[in-house]
Amino acid sequence: MEKTIEFNVCLDKWEDKLLAKALISQGLFSTETIKEVLIERSRLPVEKQCKLGQLLVQKRLLEITDYTKTMVFVKKQAQVLYEKLVNSSSTSLPANISQLVPSISKETNSSAKITQTSISIPDYEIQGEIARGGMGIVYKVRQIYLDRIEALKLLRSGGAASENEIRRFQLEAEAVRDLRHPNIVTIYQISSKKPPYYFTMEFIDGETLKEHMKRRSRKKKLVSYLVKIANALDYAHRSNILHRDIKPSNIIINLEDEPKITDFGLAKRMEDSSEGALDQKKEKKEKESEEAKVTEDGKTMGTPFYMSPEQTLGSHEIDGRSDIYSLGVILYEILAGRLPFKESNLIKLYHKIVEEEPVAPSKCSRKVDKSLETICLKCMEKNVTHRYQTCKELSEDLDRYLKGEPILAKPMSPWERWSRQMKKNRQKTLKVAGAIFFLVALGLFLWLQLSKDNEGLNEQEKKSLMKAQAFLQEARELKKKNQIDKALRKFEQTISTYPKLAEAYLEKGDVYQRYKDYQKAIEEYERVLKIDKTYALAYYRLGYAYMELKSWNKAIEKFTLAIQYNAQFYEAYEARGKAYQNRGVNVTDATDFQKSIQDYQAADKIKREVLKSP
Repeated sequence: MEKTIEFNVCLDKWEDKLLAKALISQGLFSTETIKEVLIERSRLPVEKQCKLGQLLVQKRLLEITDYTKTMVFVKKQAQVLYEKLVNSSSTSLPANISQLVPSISKETNSSAKITQTSISIPDYEIQGEIARGGMGIVYKVRQIYLDRIEALKLLRSGGAASENEIRRFQLEAEAVRDLRHPNIVTIYQISSKKPPYYFTMEFIDGETLKEHMKRRSRKKKLVSYLVKIANALDYAHRSNILHRDIKPSNIIINLEDEPKITDFGLAKRMEDSSEGALDQKKEKKEKESEEAKVTEDGKTMGTPFYMSPEQTLGSHEIDGRSDIYSLGVILYEILAGRLPFKESNLIKLYHKIVEEEPVAPSKCSRKVDKSLETICLKCMEKNVTHRYQTCKELSEDLDRYLKGEPILAKPMSPWERWSRQMKKNRQKTLKVAGAIFFLVALGLFLWLQLSKDNEGLNEQEKKSLMKAQAFLQEARELKKKNQIDKALRKFEQTISTYPKLAEAYLEKGDVYQRYKDYQKAIEEYERVLKIDKTYALAYYRLGYAYMELKSWNKAIEKFTLAIQYNAQFYEAYEARGKAYQNRGVNVTDATDFQKSIQDYQAADKIKREVLKSP
């Protein structure tokens, strides 16, 4: 084999496939999910594409700890394959990894087979796997003595499960154990005292609401399902159970055309404020505290696209109106044919959910009924006091619509919309006004100083700066039109006109980085730092250029300087975390993985603070 084929080249080429196989064999992901993520990645611009593992972590589909552990295994597997390749007669890197890894494919398949056939639970006959998620695997089973088909959810970790995992698994079953409603899945038996940990529930044969929506079922039929779901949630709320993860895939329409709410994995008990419950207040608080630890209350819980603003902020004080918001998002999707807020970047998505008003469904589709739109937007109000206060109120208004009766909800008047927007933006407006006042005062002061003792820029320098800023704007416009050569020449003209304009060097470097000329990008970013050595963004850009060159140590050094000069620069924390990941994988350094986790946690903390700030 030619010596030019190094291990890192092989690892780079094989990583995605080996990682996918490992994640699937561990039960962390299904084949379909991996395929969907890879298809989504292929649609991204080349400069935004990254490795499968990094993309899964960025999208918050994969925990950083699971990623780093799996990558250690992946690297070992790659080393075995590399040795096979070295010892073979091949002189080039095979295009298809399956030429070398029949054993891995076999191992993965046998692992999946063991998962399905080796499980033995007294009184139950396993008939096949239905689905698997983050914590458990759901099987179709037959209860032998009752001769009844049921669904059995098994804690995937089994005897190796932590106390936290076991307690969270128990909470899911206990949350719905006493709920008896025709539109909520029924729990039959709970076995959570010793391994294997499982519970059995009603087997629902049918399609999810998501599948019905994809097939574009009639809107009135879909709305009729929501009426029943809202009534079921009202019953759950009155029983002090909050679902917290209402979404179309957690609603199944059975063969009798009845919707059923499933997956109470994030359910939470709400505080009972009735007078009869006051004697048990201490016990309830202890229970709530325990649940908070298990379900990570205070962090974002739920599926991001359907979460309420208060959920995205990690609020401890959420109630049934949060589930109402989620129902509003489902109704919006039914009416508009799309989600109200969609972003691949989680922080941008959370910001939209908290700050932005959804586009009216009628602007997405002309066929939207105004009454349904009014109901939908009332469910999705940012302020919980402006939503329906109970699911019963919502179900009754939806039922009025289906019967052709006037609904009680009223559309927001233009005056109310304007007034609310002004109140919402009051602090921002005051900040902007204060900033404008400051800038005007500063400008006046500088003008007086210049006219008094000729300090600051002289007339020639001021003219040069104004001309350079005009050139810079022209360069930006050329870059938008992808006229790159002209843009680069215009950036250089900007710099020659006024050499102290740091933004020109920075944006010129970004162009080189975009087209993978990393050495030239680095040169431009270094020129910025000669003007201002505290420019955090320049260090951040330098870090990314070194990341692309796989110079992990230099990348970490530059990201650290970016954080040093801007302590709230959460993107720099995330980038440094990614650099630690990569260095850890390449040198198998466990301490780097721990540093990576700490950086991601620091970034998340700053993000939440940013979202909570007015």
